Amino acid sequence: MPKVAKRLAQEPHLLAVTLRSDMVRSFLEKHLRASLGGVSLREVTTARLQRHLADLSGHLSPKSLNHLRGYVFNFYSVARKLGGPWEGRPNPVADVERYKVAPKQPRILALDEFEPVLAEVPDEWQGPVAVGLYGGMREGEIFGMLKADVDLQRGVMMVWRSWDEPRTKDGKAMPVPIAAALRSRLERALREAPGRLVFPQADGTMHSRKLRLNRMLRAAIARAGLVDGYEHRVGRPTAGSRRRARPPNRPRPALGATSRHSGRSPSRASFPRARRCTLRRFLFPGP
Repeated sequence: MPKVAKRLAQEPHLLAVTLRSDMVRSFLEKHLRASLGGVSLREVTTARLQRHLADLSGHLSPKSLNHLRGYVFNFYSVARKLGGPWEGRPNPVADVERYKVAPKQPRILALDEFEPVLAEVPDEWQGPVAVGLYGGMREGEIFGMLKADVDLQRGVMMVWRSWDEPRTKDGKAMPVPIAAALRSRLERALREAPGRLVFPQADGTMHSRKLRLNRMLRAAIARAGLVDGYEHRVGRPTAGSRRRARPPNRPRPALGATSRHSGRSPSRASFPRARRCTLRRFLFPGP
């Protein structure tokens, strides 16, 4: 195992579990190297690794145990490559059971917290962020929305674009009701924005796909006094990310607090969104 470990240190791209931070390295060395670092490959059996993870389960979370399992799995995947010390042999970690990770129930912003938070958002971004909150729309849907898609008389926004693509991320087109608190912001955008887009840049062109409204939203939530700190997450967090603890029962900074995107996982270009909230039904009761 030491020879394979050396190769992994030289070629970290071979691992699915990232070794980009010293925190991850120290975590793996603490829980694997002391017990398995000097053991030969043939001695690390499925049963032995399963027992080792069971011994660690008293002070490690299921998610951390799965990370350790994943590291050893990739360790053997490298060793099984052509010319490796475990070439052509089965991966003993494949039969090691994964630990079940209990999903966390998110606490999202309540309806009466929207406006205090929006008051802390810079004026030029209040419109887009408000659409994300009240309409449950992604960034691409917000900045790709055309003025022709907003029908103030009927009180709906037609969502069918994502950025400059003629379809949303899930390929669905649907009308989104306009909340009363959102109407004045949309009226202002329709009146003042240059060009065809509802929320364009100053010259009328579309914003960059790299724009992330959720960052300024999280900062606004903190300034509004709803949290003492917030978790800075863009895409999937790594084990080396430094996080500030969220106080218990405090709201999770999340846009899209509606049922429109329930069942869809967040991506690097999407807002974090709630899975269970039915805010739209609360705002617009009826069938």
